[in-house]
Amino acid sequence: MNPQLVKSQPLTSNFMVSGAESLPCLDSSADCVDKLTELAVNNSLEIEALNSQIGMLGDRDELLSDRINYTRSNQWVNLLENPMTNPVGFIQNIFGGGNYQRSEIAITDLEIKKSQLEAYGADLTRRKAEVEGVLKEEILTLVLSYEREARQQQLLLTQVENQSILSNVVEIDYRFGGSSTESYLASIEKQERLQSMLNQSVINQQESIKKLEELVGL
Repeated sequence: MNPQLVKSQPLTSNFMVSGAESLPCLDSSADCVDKLTELAVNNSLEIEALNSQIGMLGDRDELLSDRINYTRSNQWVNLLENPMTNPVGFIQNIFGGGNYQRSEIAITDLEIKKSQLEAYGADLTRRKAEVEGVLKEEILTLVLSYEREARQQQLLLTQVENQSILSNVVEIDYRFGGSSTESYLASIEKQERLQSMLNQSVINQQESIKKLEELVGL
């Protein structure tokens, strides 16, 4: 007695991946990667925090610069000590001591703070560039994965369609006793395996799109 026939299902070539239309582009061209990276940078909480810190440091640096310039521009006032009422201060200022020296120390202290501030700002700027680089790398990896799965789907779809035709032929031949049970079942199993691989490729592609949407804030 023949085993119950497993009817092969008709296949469709429509494997459009949902979600791709939400992105401004989806290919590995430099222009598209840059667009997606810009969106990801604008959506990054770490980049936002770094920009805020860099902005605050810029304001403090500007304030320190103003204080340094003001202190330096008013140093000459120290030379106006009245030699009659404050002869010691007058002599100290003449020889670089007294209030004049204190002004120089204050300026040096401000310049040190300014240098430290600028060094910290440079560190933050470098960190920001690193984060942007990582985001761009993630974007490119996901886009390349999407394109790889698209190529894989084209190949698998052709194989699935060809196998479907072959399975139908084997089924007809089997009905009339021309093929063995093993050949018939092997044909069906291969068709199902190819279909499963195709479905998994579509799932992988959808996952890449989902991760891209999360990165760019969609």
